[in-house]
Amino acid sequence: MTPVTPTAHPLRTLPAPPQHDRILRLPEVLYRVGLSRTGLYLRAQCGEFPRPIKLGGRASGWPESEVNAWIEERKASARAGAQGQEAARA
Repeated sequence: MTPVTPTAHPLRTLPAPPQHDRILRLPEVLYRVGLSRTGLYLRAQCGEFPRPIKLGGRASGWPESEVNAWIEERKASARAGAQGQEAARA
């Protein structure tokens, strides 16, 4: 009897699918960033938040990567500000 050699399952050897940048609609963006609709659009207008992209006649959205990058920037600046305040107190 010949020994059976295990073969890799074809689905387990496929490369990972490319990561797609989802388009987030307004309710999801508002939920993630914690801003009001007006605050979000005011920040986008003055360049402090990514501008939405048009998806159609009445639809727009934000690339998820841009929203996530904005959130990470806010977190980093908040941490840097907190560290600066601690150093000033010392």
